[in-house]
Amino acid sequence: MPTYIVLGMHRSGTSAVAGMLDRLGVRMGPKKARPDWVGRHWSNPMGHFENPDVVWLNGRILGYDGTGVHESPRWDEIPERARRWAPEIDRILRATEGGVWGWKDPWSVLTIEEFLPQVRDPRFIFVFRDPLQVAQSLFRRDGTGPEESQRIAARFATQLAKISARHPEIPRLELQFEEITHHPSETVARLAEFAGLHPSPEERRAAEALIVDEASLRLLARHMAWWGLATYPKWLAWLLARDLRLGRHSVPALWRNASQELIGAFRTVI
Repeated sequence: MPTYIVLGMHRSGTSAVAGMLDRLGVRMGPKKARPDWVGRHWSNPMGHFENPDVVWLNGRILGYDGTGVHESPRWDEIPERARRWAPEIDRILRATEGGVWGWKDPWSVLTIEEFLPQVRDPRFIFVFRDPLQVAQSLFRRDGTGPEESQRIAARFATQLAKISARHPEIPRLELQFEEITHHPSETVARLAEFAGLHPSPEERRAAEALIVDEASLRLLARHMAWWGLATYPKWLAWLLARDLRLGRHSVPALWRNASQELIGAFRTVI
């Protein structure tokens, strides 16, 4: 069966596309996923729709410590690091594949070449957004400076172009951020046609409902940020337990994670 891989820069609409695919019948999460796999958060109130197993694996390959989107010298070590994690790539893909399925994680733009040799019947869905808008969104969420965020956006755009040029044989669909947010019904129709799906009217409406107006989205984000601030100690305990479970013992990384969540939530509230 085809594997639908959503590729695009952070803050470019990849979550909305992954959510639409999931609502249309493409399994974007793991098998027997927990109800919270969608990953709703003040930074993305409708959900991230990321398979946590793939996110975990990308984090290991990239040496990512979960402190937002920032440049890293480890990006130049991806092929070497991926070779060490090749058995895990195969294990996770074999455990997750089946039926109509796929995944989304913006970091896959940097790692997809390491996955492709083990992906069966891949199909690409490229998602694009103006780099300046991406930079502004990264600043609001992660505090990433304008110059750094623009360099990151440029690197991701270059990598997407390389992926497209290297694999002309792989079917692909290209979507723009404005199309997704302003014309959700047309986007849903294009996704369904590309994936060969025949969704019911209810499934189509569920997919379209993931796109809400900006005012409603900000209000929902504020409510979730308030809740995040109110339960911050509980979140901090979860973060510490998670990092210890994953073998991370970096105090600076933990501090960056904790402070970024706090600052981001305050920024969203005000």
